This record gives sequence, C-alpha cells and structure tokens, in this order.
Amino acid sequence: MKVDIRPAKEDELEPLHSLVISNDEWMKFNGPYFP
Repeated sequence: MKVDIRPAKEDELEPLHSLVISNDEWMKFNGPYFP
C-alpha cells in the first residue's frame, strides 16, 4: 500500500477543518493551542 500526503486543496479546507474540530481524537493533538 502506498500513501501520498499532499497539502489540502482550497475547496477541501472548510470540510477538513470541520472534521478536525468536531472530533475529540483529533483535538487532543492540538497541544497548547486550544483548551
């Protein structure tokens, strides 16, 4: 299996941001940036 990592495209930013902030698993990696 090969996985390519790339920067998000402009039209992917809002859905990606919504996914990240809505999921506690993702939020725990935010470090000191958000409470």
